[in-house]
Amino acid sequence: MTIEELGNLGEFIAAIAVLVSLVYLALQIRQNTKQVEQASFNDVYRAYSEMRQSVYTDGAIAEILVKAVAGEALSRVETIKVEAFISENLFCTLQMTRAAASINGFTQENLEAGVEATIPLLSTSVGKSYWERNKQIYPPDYQALIDSHL
Repeated sequence: MTIEELGNLGEFIAAIAVLVSLVYLALQIRQNTKQVEQASFNDVYRAYSEMRQSVYTDGAIAEILVKAVAGEALSRVETIKVEAFISENLFCTLQMTRAAASINGFTQENLEAGVEATIPLLSTSVGKSYWERNKQIYPPDYQALIDSHL
């Protein structure tokens, strides 16, 4: 083989090595993306779970929510707690379904089920007031979905 042929062979081998490296890098990026998406979903799910647990582990929270749904008068502190609960519930529902959609195919039906679980609180005077003051912070499609249930 001449020097020129060896040079051409070297360039060909280098090109193959670059191609193999790019394929490997693409696979690593895909794997990392999936891990980050799963971690994000796990974080949101954990927050959602903790929020739900607060209802049955903290009797005071449960009593406030019962009062709100029954239409009983709430103190200012109780109103703030109900609004915070509604806010967290709406945020977690939205984030969880959006994060899960990229991981395991959550659908619009999953999102609607999460919203329907929040409707009893959003239908209260505190919930309606919260929603009217804060709905602009949520995406338009989410606003429309909630408005259609109210």
